[in-house]
Amino acid sequence: MEMIQTTLKIGEEFSPEKNIYLIEEYYQELSVYYMAQEIDEMDDRIEELEVIKEEDRKKNSNLYETLYYYLFFKQNSMYAAARLRIHRNTLLHRVAQINELIHLDDMECLKRQRILMVMQLERIKAKKRKKL
Repeated sequence: MEMIQTTLKIGEEFSPEKNIYLIEEYYQELSVYYMAQEIDEMDDRIEELEVIKEEDRKKNSNLYETLYYYLFFKQNSMYAAARLRIHRNTLLHRVAQINELIHLDDMECLKRQRILMVMQLERIKAKKRKKL
């Protein structure tokens, strides 16, 4: 019953023009919703992200956003630089700084994916807080 109510809530938010909301149409949104709840309950911090956030607080370096788009675009520096509206060399310099801090290049693929997923969930939670 909870999943039905959650689907209705998500459906109304994403497709307010519809009258019928099928669970099958909102699998991805439901997955993210339940993962966000799990992370809220676990309050699990990823050490590497905390290091990046601290560096941004100290130096206002924008490494967190750089890391997000770099991972989001599967480490494609051209796409990430275009999305951030910075020169590719600037992006590569920031990626080098990130590597010094958290050794991104040495990480396994699954670890990088986990970091990206947590960053995506943090963005969703931040948007949710702004609405409240």
